Amino acid sequence: MTTILEEMGAVPAMQLGHTGRKGSELTRWQGGGQLPPEHPDGWQVVGPCDVPYGGHHAYPVHELTVAEIKDLHRSDARIAERALEAGLSRRRGCPPRRAPAWPARP
Repeated sequence: MTTILEEMGAVPAMQLGHTGRKGSELTRWQGGGQLPPEHPDGWQVVGPCDVPYGGHHAYPVHELTVAEIKDLHRSDARIAERALEAGLSRRRGCPPRRAPAWPARP
C-alpha cells in the first residue's frame, strides 16, 4: 500500500502520541468535555504528575512511574519499527507540537 501511495505522490505516514492529562474526552461534535474513568467510553488518564490539566479536565490523573514511562518509550519504539517495516519513511511531514509547560510539583 505504501508503494501505491508514494507512486501517487503522497507520503504515507503515522503519528505517535498520547493524550496525557487531557485524554478521555468526547469529540467536539459530541459536546466535548472529559469523561470519568468509570464511563464506558472513558479511561484513566495518565501523566508525568497527578495534577489534573485544569478547566473541564478535572478527573484524577494517574502519575506514571519511571518504569511505566520506560514501558511507553519501548512501546512507541516497537510501533515505529513496525511502521518502518510496513514501508513508512523516516521523513517528518509536519513540525512537532510544542509541549505544554507542566505545572511545578508541590
